[in-house]
Amino acid sequence: MRFHCHYEIDTLLDMSNRQLAQIISSPTDPQQARAELRQLRDSGQRYLVVGDCDSQKPDGMCAGHTTTSGEE
Repeated sequence: MRFHCHYEIDTLLDMSNRQLAQIISSPTDPQQARAELRQLRDSGQRYLVVGDCDSQKPDGMCAGHTTTSGEE
């Protein structure tokens, strides 16, 4: 089973604009990124997954992906 990495949304919101810009590439405006992170948090998500993930728990964390190569 494989999992996507994730960040806690509250941790991202506590970062400086410079730190946040190093992690989040879109939107490029830190204030817009913060607004979107707050919306995610307000909707019940606690985590932001890195990359595209089609298997997420209600809190936003990756729920895992099965692999075909037998990796665990």
